[in-house]
Amino acid sequence: MNANTKKPLINYKQTLDILNKVAEQHSLKNEYETIPVTDIVGRISAEEIKSTIEVPSFNNSAMDGFAVHAQYINQQLSVVPKVKIKVTGQIQAGDGSDVFVTDDSVYAWEIMTGAPVPEMYDSVIPIEHVMVEQFNGQQFITIDKFIKTGQNVRLSGTDYRLGQEVLRKHTTLHAQHVMALATVGVSELQVLKHIPVAIFSTGNELVDRSNSTLESGKIFNSNQPFLQSFLKNITCDPVYVASCQDVEAKFEELLDLAKEQGVKIIFSTGAVSMGRYDFVPKVLKQRGATIHFHKARVRPGKPILFAEL
Repeated sequence: MNANTKKPLINYKQTLDILNKVAEQHSLKNEYETIPVTDIVGRISAEEIKSTIEVPSFNNSAMDGFAVHAQYINQQLSVVPKVKIKVTGQIQAGDGSDVFVTDDSVYAWEIMTGAPVPEMYDSVIPIEHVMVEQFNGQQFITIDKFIKTGQNVRLSGTDYRLGQEVLRKHTTLHAQHVMALATVGVSELQVLKHIPVAIFSTGNELVDRSNSTLESGKIFNSNQPFLQSFLKNITCDPVYVASCQDVEAKFEELLDLAKEQGVKIIFSTGAVSMGRYDFVPKVLKQRGATIHFHKARVRPGKPILFAEL
């Protein structure tokens, strides 16, 4: 390549590929903590979760109505227009499924949404699809339509099977993950620790956002509060936030202080282009940094730089 030939700029996707490749080489993904499931939104999971139970753990009713044996009802309706059967009891949500012992399919059970369907019964008829009558203190229902076996019954394991994956490792967590984990009885989760980061802003023109006045030639520092807010939302912990004027030595001081505070990643704005006061690339090279890329085909931000110290 001719010395005067410019090296082509990498594109946005290529910058991401480089960032991901370097990130994979570091051990931050092995540093985790255990927190309550109610606090996981916005964090990244550090473990895989598989269900230790069937969900639901029992066949249950999807509607308020009556549990019946479909085959018996359909056999009767094939010879008569209506079937009247006795209701032997009532089942509420929360009742144990092991207390209903019956092998007589000619009866029905009144059942509530979420209640366990008793053994030997396979279908639920909504209450609005039957005629309910009382005779001598006994409840009866009349059915005049054929029943589909299994209708309105939520079978055991239809949400989660025993051993089924509920959550993958390294998943960015949202509210729906809280529900899934709580459903299978998980109350705590290992998540990646927050990454300690620093945010630097360089430039003589910058004015702290708390100042009430703006002198000629100055601008409010908007990058810094934006980065603080954004990084907190992606599991980073801005432990060191500072600004400095266009003075090389001051920037070097910030780098030293960040190292002392255990910072893993530094986000710095300004001083990376080709101007007189764009000293960041020079300082990094003097400190032996590996420059993975400097400048990319993006706008704004063409002089973007990524390096390892």
